[in-house]
Amino acid sequence: MTRQPDHRAWSVVLGASFSGCYQRTMSTLFPGFDPHSDRSRFAAWKSKFMATMRSLVFVAFPWSAMPDCAAQTETRPAAGKSSPAGENARASGVDSPTAKGDRLRRPGFLFLELDCYDLARAIGFFRDVAGFEINRNDGDFAILRSARGELLLNRRGQAPKRDAPDGQPVPKFQGPRVEIGIVVEDLDKAFAAAQKHPGWTIADRIARQPWGVRDFRVWSPERYYLRITEGPG
Repeated sequence: MTRQPDHRAWSVVLGASFSGCYQRTMSTLFPGFDPHSDRSRFAAWKSKFMATMRSLVFVAFPWSAMPDCAAQTETRPAAGKSSPAGENARASGVDSPTAKGDRLRRPGFLFLELDCYDLARAIGFFRDVAGFEINRNDGDFAILRSARGELLLNRRGQAPKRDAPDGQPVPKFQGPRVEIGIVVEDLDKAFAAAQKHPGWTIADRIARQPWGVRDFRVWSPERYYLRITEGPG
């Protein structure tokens, strides 16, 4: 803890120093000046001089003490509870769905797991179009994450061929038409990226929907139906 300066004590000490400085200055400027015999003549000027110097002492001390206070603020943690922003920053340091305190896996959080024929292409699509990043990749299994979402991808064999005698036909869609919606930051950029991924079919181009936002629709090679949309407003 930094000791605060005693202004009263310092004003007395410096006042005495300034008094001597005043007498020496006057003796230099006015040869023959005697502070005792000329006391009545220069008393008023001396009083003003001393009052001015004492004022400077009180003004100067806070400025001289500021570097120490700033250093204490930077090196000493603040007392009391941390802010919610600080707690969230610490919580976001855990980025694993199997680790305690993970930033996403909280009650109510929804994640999606999909089977895919080509894991590398699926990763590329969700990375380039939807902005997901690889959190884990084991070759046949991958976890992709964004700031608010999570995708689990499993590689499951190869796509069935329509003309194979014992091959299963490619379904029109998976299950009773599940629709997967993903919100992106830049819809036009996402649409341009989606068109560069072979096997991913644009079902509907960008259109403004009756509820006010724009989106486009995509079929994955496995016939998952995705709605890529912008946020409201």
